[in-house]
Parts: sequence; structure tokens; C-alpha cells
Amino acid sequence: MKTDLVSRWALDAPPLQEKERISLLLRPRAVAPLLLQALEGKDFQPGTPFRGECKVRDFKYEPGEYCSVLYQLNNRWVIGFIKWPLEEQAHERHTKWIPALSMQVYAFPEEPALPMLTSALDPEVVKNALSAALPEIQSGETRIIQCRVTPIRFRPGKRCTLRIELWLRETGTGHLRPLVLYGKVYHKLDKARSVYKEMQLLSDSRAAREGRVILAPPRVMIEDLAMVVQGSVDGDLLETVLTCRTAGCEPRAEQGLQLAAAALSAVHHSGIKAGRERPIATELVRFQHRGRNIGRVNPALAESIVSCAQALASRLDDLEEWGAELTIVHGDCKPSQFLTSLGGTAILDFDHVGMADPAVDVGTFLATLRQMACRQAYRTRGKDRTCFAPAKDLEELFLSAYCEAGEVHPGFRNRAIWYESAGLVRKAIRAFERSPFSGLPMALVAEAETILEMLPASQPYASSQTSRGSLTL
Repeated sequence: MKTDLVSRWALDAPPLQEKERISLLLRPRAVAPLLLQALEGKDFQPGTPFRGECKVRDFKYEPGEYCSVLYQLNNRWVIGFIKWPLEEQAHERHTKWIPALSMQVYAFPEEPALPMLTSALDPEVVKNALSAALPEIQSGETRIIQCRVTPIRFRPGKRCTLRIELWLRETGTGHLRPLVLYGKVYHKLDKARSVYKEMQLLSDSRAAREGRVILAPPRVMIEDLAMVVQGSVDGDLLETVLTCRTAGCEPRAEQGLQLAAAALSAVHHSGIKAGRERPIATELVRFQHRGRNIGRVNPALAESIVSCAQALASRLDDLEEWGAELTIVHGDCKPSQFLTSLGGTAILDFDHVGMADPAVDVGTFLATLRQMACRQAYRTRGKDRTCFAPAKDLEELFLSAYCEAGEVHPGFRNRAIWYESAGLVRKAIRAFERSPFSGLPMALVAEAETILEMLPASQPYASSQTSRGSLTL
């Protein structure tokens, strides 16, 4: 089968079907010769093995709409992009073309959606920009002697995170000292401005000043590069101690979850107003739309996603009965966004900040813990589900710690459960987009359905009484 498909590329046979095309993109060593042919003009001979290194670093597929894939090809990043309908795909500047796959190809950092990225990776450009913007440089206290810029994370079409290492010389003493900053280049200047403004507001909040939550300090906004520059924070990723395996969980998990819950509560009760609202009803409509698109590849998964999204929508009115409120929210709350240290707990990455029910952050966090258990069970092909026991303990621990950290409505637990179910549907869709032929997305939807069934009937009085008890998972 593999040989036949490779031959079809070379022989200019009829175009591959969408599902077949996606399957091929996920075979990086098979695609590598085509990438080299497109980028470097190297001859492609069917059947010739690729002897270099090629891996998939990022994959995003929305059936019937587009697919982007980030390959690591030897020592560089290469991006492939397909848009459906294929005949409407426009060729961007800096891109090459693989006819057999109908795929645009370009090498990092020549990203059409981030035209300022090449400049942002130039140490001299960044050095000059920071020299003109950092207060300690402008005051004459120090000057930048050297600058190094290293990309550490790249989301095609969206943003790129950079590590910026500076060596500063103090004017008075001549001493050299290092300074590490992090820059994030966005695909839209308005997005960069919004993130920077909200980071400033949060950093200046009472919760941050009192140390109840630690935030990476926003340093400067470089308009010409659409880049937000922030300071660094120390600590251990909470994610690293939450290992839900059959043998049990890391002992430090309990303390880490309690600290994370308190820090999240501090953000929610900071009184900060973000620039936009994030209505869940709108997202449920998107769930159904994206679920139906998934039906082009996996009809059973599509049916489950649409059905669960509709079940969630049928309980929207219950959120009001359970005390729904509007505060600033992180928007992508999960263990990998928390750093713990002796100095306190830091929350990272406020790209998705907005105004919504704080239960959305709690529910998303709980959904991530459940997702960890699903992944472990999936790796064992469903033969060993005992990993769910510690995950459920961690869910209850985090939810209880959050409720104890500040005043919450008696119905908060029910809202958190509802948002956990919604979070699992969201994760199922994203899991499909990153790995369309995996069984994990279906497992996540099944968990979402199970959790949703835990909620009490749509009776306000019964809901209030139930929400006062502990969460039984």
C-alpha cells in the first residue's frame, strides 16, 4: 500500500481523497522526500528510502476546511498547508507547491500569517527594539551588549514564543549580568495589544501585589513586531507531579493542586474586566458544526460529539439556577499553565483571557485531569482503567480546594461538572484534529457523557441541595 501511494505521487495519478491525503501527511518519513523536492528541488525517486530525520511536531485538521502540519525536517521546521475546496486554495508568497498533495509548503520562519516573524528572530532587530523600550536601558543604567533569540514554540498561523537572552553591562560598575525574557509574536497586532493590556491589568491587581498569585511581568509591547515581551518566572510545572498511573499519584500533587486552586480563585476575584466575553452557548454551536464536519472521516465520533453538545445545550438554563456569574477567566486553564515554587504559585499564558463564568476554568482543569486518565487507559487499550481512581481523587481535591479558597454559590459544583463535560467535548474535538485516526477522541466524549449524567434533574431546589455535597466521581 505504501509503495503504491508513493508511486501515485510520482506518476501524477488522480488526486488522493481527503481521508487518504490526511493519512499520508501523518507519515512524515514518506512525505519527507516530497518536502525536499519542493523546497530544494531535489529529485524524487519512488521507492528511495529517506535517511534523514522527519517528525510531526504539530498537526491541525478541520475536515472539509483546512489542514496544517508542522514537520521537523532534519534541523529545521517545515510547514505544510492544505485548504478545501482545493481549487480555491491561494498560493501565498514564500510558499512552494506539492501538486500530488495540493499542499503549500514553506520553511520556518517564512510564515505568511506572521510576516513580522523573520524580523523578530533577528537578534540585532530585537536588541535595538528592546534598547528603545526597556526602562533600564532608556534611563542609561545599563546597555545591551549581546542578544540571542531562540524559538521555543510555534503554532502555525497563530503565534511563536521566543526565548530572549540578553547580556547587560551596568553603566556605573561595568559589571555584566544576564537577563532572560520571553517574547510572543502574534498573527494580529490587535491580539498582541489586547494580551499586553490584560497582562498589565492582572499584574497590577491586588491579588498579584499581595502575592496570592504570581504572574510573568509584562515588560514591553513592540508594535512593529506584534510582540509582547514579558519577564520570566521560576517554579516547577504542576503537570509534572500529576502522574495518574495505576501505581498511584505523586505525593506533591495534593499541595500543588491546593495552591493552584487558590491562585486561580485569586485571579477570578481580582475584579479585573477583560476586553471580550466568551459565551459558552456560542461555543456549543461550534461544537456541533465541527462535529458534523468530523463525520466526513469518522461518522460515529461525529454523532457522539453532536449528541453530547446538544445535551449540554439543553442544560444551559440550569447554569443560571446554579448561580452563573461573570468574571475574568484564564480561558485555557490546565496543569501545564501553573508553576509552583517556595515563593508561591504562578499562572502562565493569558492568550485566551476573557469574561465568562469562573466555573469554565475549574471545569476545564478538571477535564484535563480526566483526559490524563483517559490517555493512560487508552494506552493500555482499555484493559486497565484503575488509573481513573487517582484522577477522580485529584478532581475532587482541586474542586474542593477552589470552593474553600473563596465564597462560591451553592450551585458552583454543578456548574463545574457541566463545564467539565463541555471541556471534554472540546478536548475530544482537538484530539481528533491532532490525531484523526486515534480512538482517544471517542473515549473523551464517552467520559463527557458520563459526567453530564451525574448532574441532578432540572429542579432549582434539588440542584442547590445537591451542590452542597461532595463530588462523587
